[in-house]
Order: sequence, then C-alpha cells, then structure tokens
Amino acid sequence: MGNYLSEPSKEKHSESGDGKTHSWGSSAMQGWRVGMEDAHLTLSELGDPASGTALFAVFDGHGGKEVANFCERHLPDQFLELLASHVDISLALTQAFHKMDEMLVSGNHDEELMELKGGSSSSVAASGTGAALQRSSILQNSIKQDMAAASAKDQISQQEMKQMMVKMMILKRLSTAESKSSAPASGFNVGCTAVCVLLTESEIICANAGDSRAVLCRNGKAVPLSRDHK
Repeated sequence: MGNYLSEPSKEKHSESGDGKTHSWGSSAMQGWRVGMEDAHLTLSELGDPASGTALFAVFDGHGGKEVANFCERHLPDQFLELLASHVDISLALTQAFHKMDEMLVSGNHDEELMELKGGSSSSVAASGTGAALQRSSILQNSIKQDMAAASAKDQISQQEMKQMMVKMMILKRLSTAESKSSAPASGFNVGCTAVCVLLTESEIICANAGDSRAVLCRNGKAVPLSRDHK
C-alpha cells in the first residue's frame, strides 16, 4: 500500500498536565501511515517575555515527519524571539510561521532535517545507492542477455520483445523510486500543516496554516477558532 500500512497502528500516546488557569490533555495515534508523521506542543508556561502565556500546537506532517518535528523544536523559540523585539503577540505568532518557512528553505538546516528524518545524509545515501546498484545491475544484465540472444539468432519474437519492454519499465520505475527514497530531507519536498493556540490571562489567540483545525467548546457548543487554507 505504498506509504500506508495494511492495518492501522492504534497504539495511543497520551499525556496531561496543568497550568495556572487551565488543564490540558493530548493523545497521538499513528494510524495508517508507516511511521508517525505528526508532532505537537503542550507548553503551559512559555516564560519571559511571554510569562503567563501557554502554547498548544499540532503539526500534521506531509511526506514525512521531519518538518513537523522541526516546527515543534523551533517555533516556540522563534515566537519568543519575535515577541522580545516588541512585536505584538498576534503578529509575533504569525511571523513565527513565516520564520519556519524561511528556515526550512534556507538550506542552513538540511543536516538537522536529515537527523529528524532518522539518519545522516551519508548513511541514507550510501544505503540507497547500494540497493539501487544491486537491483539495477540484475535487471540490466538480464536485458543485455536478452538483446544478445536476439542478436545471435538475428530475430526477436513479439513475446520476447514484450518481456524485454517490461524489464525496461521495471528498471525505470525502480530507479525513480530508489532515487526518491534516498534523497536527502528537504524543506522543499516535505511539509506540514499547523494550528497553534496561545492562552493568555485574557485572550485565546489562534493561528493556522493548512487544514488543521482548532475548536472552542463554549457552553456545549463548538466555536471554530481557525479557517482552513485550501
């Protein structure tokens, strides 16, 4: 099933905690994906210069886990850095989203993205290249043998031609798939949606990108805090 399991992984990883004015709970499940691609933040106290402010966020990874984990790691610090420069709290959160984009595509964090992906660039490239060479070599040798046999008898049947074409198609698809799997992690080909909520003593501030949603329950009724970007 490609990037999906034949059965969903239903194991849940749950946490809970408290802040000065709130209690929180979180639960994460891998589901159908071959690996967990999502990340989240549950920070009841951000500290100076946002003392008394909590940050909660969900990052839904697309194409891998590395960008979601990158945002989990860096967004809080970038938000606090922007807030310290006397930027309005809502604007600081918005600019922190843009800062994630800038950092991801700058090329300065490629090694970190590879580490978050689950390996070094050299080890992934080496394993991918070795596997590709082995598989490709077998198919290439088989095609060469077929062509040599056809040349020796100075003719090739329709069935033999079909078999050779199938091998060539498999070789091309195999090369493309292995090239993608061994490619380094990059902010250009992996991403995530995000929804973040700040809780202050007097406000609830929400920012989102993509289709991750935040909903406030007020007197038993659902109040949307975000609007999907599609």
